[in-house]
Amino acid sequence: MNKVPRPPASHLLRTPFLYLRLLPVLVLLSAVSLPATALPVDGLYGFELTVQNQSDAERRRAYREALAAVFLKVTGETRWLQQPQLQTALNNAQSYVEEVSFRSGVQQLLADPEQSVDVLAAQQVVSVPAIFINVRFSRATIDDLLDSANIPIWDRNRPGVLVWLSIQNASGERMLLGSDSDHQVMEIIRDFSQRRGVPLLIPVLDFTDRRNLTADQAWSLDQQAILAASVRYGADSVLSGRLLVTPTGELVGLWQFMFDGSTATFDGFDSDLKVYMETSLDQVTTSLASQFSIVRSTLQGTDFVMLRVDGIKDIAAHQSVVSYVRELAVVRNVAVSRLNGDSLELKITLSGTRRHLAEFINLDRDLEAVFIASGDDNIDFLHYRWTR
Repeated sequence: MNKVPRPPASHLLRTPFLYLRLLPVLVLLSAVSLPATALPVDGLYGFELTVQNQSDAERRRAYREALAAVFLKVTGETRWLQQPQLQTALNNAQSYVEEVSFRSGVQQLLADPEQSVDVLAAQQVVSVPAIFINVRFSRATIDDLLDSANIPIWDRNRPGVLVWLSIQNASGERMLLGSDSDHQVMEIIRDFSQRRGVPLLIPVLDFTDRRNLTADQAWSLDQQAILAASVRYGADSVLSGRLLVTPTGELVGLWQFMFDGSTATFDGFDSDLKVYMETSLDQVTTSLASQFSIVRSTLQGTDFVMLRVDGIKDIAAHQSVVSYVRELAVVRNVAVSRLNGDSLELKITLSGTRRHLAEFINLDRDLEAVFIASGDDNIDFLHYRWTR
């Protein structure tokens, strides 16, 4: 099967996707020509929500809800919230708080909470005054907690997921959704992307998109056509789906998730649009998190690897490369081994495996692979070019 084009050095093994059962803070992106790159997600250790007032009782409630949301963003999987050590932490959420701030604003609510049978119809919203609390937690403390519980942590560099979604309403009208579509499905996707820290991208659906992918091709989940239309966005993975709204308002859908040469399909059925969409997106999030998360407490940290990076034109690029490598989840220490012209060689001490390091670098696109030498199934030398 064809795949979304990626830089070279994809001979590194990845776990193949199986049929997904339960399944994916970044604002929703819709740029016409995105760089082919994993997207760094900021704000993973903070969360904002509304409160009734600034009383101690409301703060405690907010701390617990915010910490649960952070656990979900950092691990990527809902199942970990039931883990006993995390449940204990939630009951003592205030001890993990690092910074709190309040602000006044407005909250948008649906004027009619009852779901419309026609999910394509834009629902009326009303703005009401609200108090927001922003809670930021200690990253070090949370990471230590997850390590002690042997719960994997998902690095902030995360694969972008391009979402193509077609909907057919009860009248038989079919629509392929784009970033400017004005109805509740888009708000659900944007909210999920923000809350779960998953870079979901929506096509702009301009003339080029409509020429590359017809409504019938999108509805039939034509893999070749969808992948060809996705090239311009440079996404790491593609999620395409079709959703049928029955005359009684039931939602019946089929999805396919394409990533790194593998395709997984899953269906869905519900009567609530928000539940249906979030369940489907959660499946993809769980799949990605399970592949890229690392249980750091189980790693030995004795592996070394040499990394050569070409294209270092100035001191700013030198500092950027070292800083970039140092922030990777599997890196424990970085030492400059040699600087020769525009090439920089780094000796890296790992808290993961060499293959983990190559996987994370391959996920990002600031480094373009030139050559990878390996022996005994272990990667000994990595050679990349700095493209930032």
